[in-house]
Amino acid sequence: MTAAAVQSLVVGAPKSSKDVQGQKWIAMTQQYLKSSACQLFIIALVYFDILLASTEIAAANDNTTYHFEPLRTLILFIHAIEIIAQMIALRSRFFDDWGFIVDLSLIASRALGLPHSHHTGFLRAWRLIPLIETYLANEKSEHFETKRELSRQLNVLEELKKKTIALESELEQERIARKQKEDVAMIRLEEVETLREALKIAAVEVAAAMQSQEVEMNSMMLAVPNHEDENELRDLPIRSISPAVE
Repeated sequence: MTAAAVQSLVVGAPKSSKDVQGQKWIAMTQQYLKSSACQLFIIALVYFDILLASTEIAAANDNTTYHFEPLRTLILFIHAIEIIAQMIALRSRFFDDWGFIVDLSLIASRALGLPHSHHTGFLRAWRLIPLIETYLANEKSEHFETKRELSRQLNVLEELKKKTIALESELEQERIARKQKEDVAMIRLEEVETLREALKIAAVEVAAAMQSQEVEMNSMMLAVPNHEDENELRDLPIRSISPAVE
């Protein structure tokens, strides 16, 4: 026996498309029969049938006849379709629910025309119980979903709050760093201004020193005697005396 054959025996034969479609149809039928809309429709028919039966009983006591039989037969037909759909969808689980057994018994007794079966429709009022249970379950599920959504939104808000705090911290650090840079730039600017003033003062002092040095050099140059002029002055008396001697 090959490995593929062993695997087919273990896993089972592959399901055909018809089986898959049948399972999908059964799942859709179960979902629809459990829906609140379907339950409300069945409950409305049940209570309408009870109202018609009560009217017939009251009319019989007053010796009055009402022809509600066609309408009640139509309601019975709809209930029969619903109970057959429940049997197809639930299969063996259908007989695990006492309510469905009561429905089946009442519908079968009315279909077979058993005595007084027309006046036992009020027994189907049990359908209100699963409707309430379904409504409460749906409300509970919606409440749980709302609570979970609120919890998720709170988590998102917490994350946003953390990110906001982190961004504010980063902005504060950036502001402090920018302030420090501005302070350093201001100090550097003051130092430049100080150096500029110092350079101006130094330039003025240098100019004054150079000017005083130039004046001093000029005065020194004027104080130094000229030897050529001295020699000329020395020769002048000799020349003036020599003609007189002659």
